[in-house]
Amino acid sequence: MREFIEQFRYRCHLWWRERREDYVGSPGNHLPDYGSPVYDESKYAVLVTESTPRFLIRSLSLYFGAIFIAALFFWLVIAFAPGTAPVVHIVFLLLTCLWTLFNVFATIGLCKARKAHRFKVTKSSNQTMRLTAEPREDQASDS
Repeated sequence: MREFIEQFRYRCHLWWRERREDYVGSPGNHLPDYGSPVYDESKYAVLVTESTPRFLIRSLSLYFGAIFIAALFFWLVIAFAPGTAPVVHIVFLLLTCLWTLFNVFATIGLCKARKAHRFKVTKSSNQTMRLTAEPREDQASDS
C-alpha cells in the first residue's frame, strides 16, 4: 500500500510540474523577464534595492497620504460650498478608485523590478561562488 501511495504521489507531482510548465514555462526561464525597463535607470536604484519593510511603509504611506490630502481638499470644498457635497463625494470615490488602481499597478511593477534585481544579484553571486567552489582539473585527476 505504501508503494502505491508513493507512486501516486510521484505521478501527481510529475503531472503538476508538466501543467505548470505549460502555463508558466520551465522553472527559472521567466525570471529574467521580470521588471520594467523604467526601473533599470540609475535614479531608481534606491527604490529597487531598498528593504522590504521600508518598501511596504513607503508604499502604504504614499497611498493613504494622497487619499488623506484629497479628503482634506474635498472637505474644504464642501465647507465653502455645501450644495456640492453629493458631487464631491462621487468625485472623491472615483478618484480614490483610480488612485488605488494606479497604485496597485505601480506597486506590482516595482515588485517585479525588485525581484529581477534580486535574481540578478543572486545569479551573479552564485556564478562567482561556483567558479571558486569547483575543483580544478588537476585536483580532480589526483583523486
